[in-house]
Amino acid sequence: MTSSLSTRKTVYQVTREDFAVYPIWEWAIGEDGAEGEDESFVRPTLLTSIPKREFGQFVVAANSKLRKGNLMPACAEVTVRGDIASVNPMSIFLNDRHLDIVAPETTRALSYLTQEVDNYPATWELNVPFEGEAIARYGRVPRSMGLQLLAMWRRLKIVRQPSVV
Repeated sequence: MTSSLSTRKTVYQVTREDFAVYPIWEWAIGEDGAEGEDESFVRPTLLTSIPKREFGQFVVAANSKLRKGNLMPACAEVTVRGDIASVNPMSIFLNDRHLDIVAPETTRALSYLTQEVDNYPATWELNVPFEGEAIARYGRVPRSMGLQLLAMWRRLKIVRQPSVV
């Protein structure tokens, strides 16, 4: 299905190509939509920057840099309350599949794809700026303490393997 301003999709049906045309999508909550539409549906906008309004929630095109330097297309949920905003990285795209950006399965898939041990999304950068800002916001992908300890253990395990002579 081609995206247009009248398109409504679940957030996980929005593709990289959709984000290239419409980098900012908003939640289609409280609309009289087609049967079967619920709070997981988003609609594209013509916005070129994230508006600072009383309240707004958006799904925004982004990029994620992996620990080993690879750049992957991604998306993030942005919540705006006036001048206060929060950015929550959601997914990276792997062949147009949405992968949870902090899931252990994502690390395994990316490690396999890149042939790099423990290669996970480390940073994110939005593809569009906030209204009135010159550059797009960026930050680190949060990782739980458990995932950090598991990653450290894996790296130690690889280093400590005996060499065969």
